[in-house]
Amino acid sequence: MSREPITFDKGINLKKGPLFLGEDELISCSGWDFRTAGQLSARPSRNQLYSIDTDSDSTVHGFQVYDDSLYAASKAYCLGDQAYFNYIYHRLTTGTSWTNVGLMGGNAKPRWANYLGFTFAVDGGANQKAFLDDEDYTWGVENPTAAPEVVVGAAEVGGPDGTYYCYVTFYVIFPNGHAYETGASSVGTVEPSENAVEWSGIPTCGYAGDGLDIRRRLYRSVSGINYLVKELMDNTTTTFSDVTTDATLQASSTLASSQSYPVPGDFVDVAVYIQRIFGIKGEKLYWTETYAPFSYLAGNNATVSTDGEDLVACVEWGDQLYIATTREWKRLQGNDPDTWALKYTFADNGVINRYTVEKTKYGILGLWYDGIYLFDGVFNKNITEKYLGTEFFTDLDDLTVCFSEYDGDRYYFYYASSSTTVDKCLVLDMNAWPEMVFFHDDFIADAHKYDRDNGTRYLTKSGYEYYESGTETISTTLQTGDRVFKEALKKKNLEYLYYDIDTGGADVVVTFYVDGTADSTTMTLNTTSRERKRSTHLHLMEGYRHSIKITCSDSEDVVIYAPWALEASAVGD
Repeated sequence: MSREPITFDKGINLKKGPLFLGEDELISCSGWDFRTAGQLSARPSRNQLYSIDTDSDSTVHGFQVYDDSLYAASKAYCLGDQAYFNYIYHRLTTGTSWTNVGLMGGNAKPRWANYLGFTFAVDGGANQKAFLDDEDYTWGVENPTAAPEVVVGAAEVGGPDGTYYCYVTFYVIFPNGHAYETGASSVGTVEPSENAVEWSGIPTCGYAGDGLDIRRRLYRSVSGINYLVKELMDNTTTTFSDVTTDATLQASSTLASSQSYPVPGDFVDVAVYIQRIFGIKGEKLYWTETYAPFSYLAGNNATVSTDGEDLVACVEWGDQLYIATTREWKRLQGNDPDTWALKYTFADNGVINRYTVEKTKYGILGLWYDGIYLFDGVFNKNITEKYLGTEFFTDLDDLTVCFSEYDGDRYYFYYASSSTTVDKCLVLDMNAWPEMVFFHDDFIADAHKYDRDNGTRYLTKSGYEYYESGTETISTTLQTGDRVFKEALKKKNLEYLYYDIDTGGADVVVTFYVDGTADSTTMTLNTTSRERKRSTHLHLMEGYRHSIKITCSDSEDVVIYAPWALEASAVGD
């Protein structure tokens, strides 16, 4: 007789044929967890928690966490020219209900950036958002469009005397104390001779949002420099009488020399790097001013892609900003726009789907046409080819619907096994990098976010938020590789299965495969404590190679201990 051990620690390997798998490699595996070496138990229980958007036409497909605020994005159906938009929902991490707090212009999965108390969201549409707790604001304040009317007023001894250029800016203070001053209006010109300057038609700001303090600032030039005349503490006053002398005026603050504009719209990705927010659209990279996420200068952009391809992703990793197209990765070198330069890397390709891009301590993970690649800032490498081959990815119908999450140890890759509906989740366990374990998660989320700060995993499915707690009916399955008992060309009779298991009172079904075909006889294991036994003698299972499949429809309390073993004897012995 000959025995073949079976362990499970290396997960699935699709690159090899079933006959060439090692004793710890599997043909398939789903629903199990690989946290403890030498044993398998079911993944954590996940249960429905709070309703977010359960409308039949809606899909909650994004999460973001910032301090004690949690945001969810729902692709929702709306009447009008554009069928779908993104609604943004909010709750406190200690809260129990979701509130709809904003509507965005696109319907792609939003990309997010947390900075200076704000959560910025972009989805490729013009209506980009900045969220502050449960309040939403347009990311960008329009400059005044009309010039103020300025005329010579009554005589004023020692008053304004000369030719003056007059401007208005909007000054917006958010509830968190962050203040933003827009660029200046068109110019109004006046020539008093020791007269008051009478301002009228002072434009009011159309920017809106709860808790805002909106003011206007009036500037007048002296010797080519624009000085602050007055800060109007409201958004209603449209007139002002200015009798400020030049000497007094020159002791005041000045208008910024560079004209600020609203942040450009239609960004598809954003990242925070060296105290600026960077965004991409088309072939260009854009950036805000330092510590001023609402402030954008006219020259704050650069063409990154010179081959006509749109940029796919921008990622801050380490102390660099990296930008990807489908063909390449580039990096931004330098500390400010005066020293910045775009440099090539030695990566053979970029990424094709920004929703699969995740930062790890080893590098940046992202999907390409034939696998998941790890980019370390210089080179990239297909890390799935060794285990899955390239056909696993090239055979998928739609790589654009894939998305991912990384929790510090594991990369969760959600994909559509056929057509466009996401129905699978492949897990890459990188805990023992560079070795990896591959297996499937049976819980298919619409959105997945792991918050490392509080160790909480956020999941959505069918419009509900789920959490990891409680009890759940969990379905598990795995299938081992073939065993030939060192005699590939001889027929063998499978005689015994050696197993070590605690089923927790559930039925665990073992199916025997002979030469790739399931035998009609199965074995059901049901224990209330750990049992390490040899099965009764199996009925005649004659063939060249043998394997087993283990399934359980309610695996919450099941624990499988390695090793198991199969025992067979050559036909005729």
